[in-house]
Amino acid sequence: MAKRKWDGKGGRKGGGRGKGKGKGREKGKEKGKDKGRGGEKKLRRAGPMPSRAVLVTSHTPSLCQKATREAIRLLDSALGEGEERLDEPLDGERRSVGQSLDAELEALKEPRRKRLRFHSEVSRGVALLAYEPQQPLPSETVQKIFGLRKEANCPGARFVVRLAPLDFVCSPHLKSFQAAAAATLPNQFASARPGAGWYMAFHSRAMGTIKRDEAMQALKDILRPLDLDLSVSDAEYTVLVEVNPVLCGFSVLKGYEHELFECHLQKAFEDCEIQAASQDEGDDEDDDGSEDEEECEDAEATQEPAAEAEAIRKPGEAKDAQKPAAEAEAIREPSGDSGADVS
Repeated sequence: MAKRKWDGKGGRKGGGRGKGKGKGREKGKEKGKDKGRGGEKKLRRAGPMPSRAVLVTSHTPSLCQKATREAIRLLDSALGEGEERLDEPLDGERRSVGQSLDAELEALKEPRRKRLRFHSEVSRGVALLAYEPQQPLPSETVQKIFGLRKEANCPGARFVVRLAPLDFVCSPHLKSFQAAAAATLPNQFASARPGAGWYMAFHSRAMGTIKRDEAMQALKDILRPLDLDLSVSDAEYTVLVEVNPVLCGFSVLKGYEHELFECHLQKAFEDCEIQAASQDEGDDEDDDGSEDEEECEDAEATQEPAAEAEAIRKPGEAKDAQKPAAEAEAIREPSGDSGADVS
């Protein structure tokens, strides 16, 4: 039996792909490439770098989308409170219902640019919102949200954990941060009193181009000529610095620990609930105290007539007690006289 010569094509003449060249292997490579490209898209910038931004964190990466929508709703509601309503009259003029409806329809026809939009997911569970520069500073809007949490009609937050405002943004490199901080921080501390305390809150997420010590040294060099003191505890001003693969953002916040709870929205709402519960307990105690006072007043009111009756009875009893004594004295007096005569 003649042996068949191997032709290098998988043992069969004229066919076969050979070892390691099957369809399954090629599909596996393509699948892995697609997965890698999908992972890169999460960290890739969606458009140019925003001039201002707001950082949103959630409990888990699966809740990042819900937290982003909730943060946009909260920021929009805080920004919309200062806007002028269309149904209100202007310059003292009174509008009819038809004129108000026409004004609303005209406003709806005009293209409205979004004040906030999702920019990118800088890491798992951390979203970045692009903030329009025509609006107030993000720090002012976030402080307004934390201030509105005490109102009864405040909707609250279920998915947003942290809401960090970034008033100024630059590329995530040390030289860019030094230049941006030197250009903006003196204006932010222009109204600070001499000797005011400041400190830095530094957060770095999957980015090591700016170290904490380098950022602190850059802030010291900028703020030292402004007559400000570095305070580790109870600082009046806090410079919040956020570094991630997309950008480096920072802002100057007042009351960072006690009023803003380190930008932790969940802790702020929990503190509000605790204060409301303690206030309700105090009201219950006040009600109990008022009830006790009323009972004491009722008891005193019932005791007063009894005391008056007792006071009325006492003089009569004293007179009755004095009658036998007077009679005994009258009996003893004649016997004394007779004894004196006999002697």
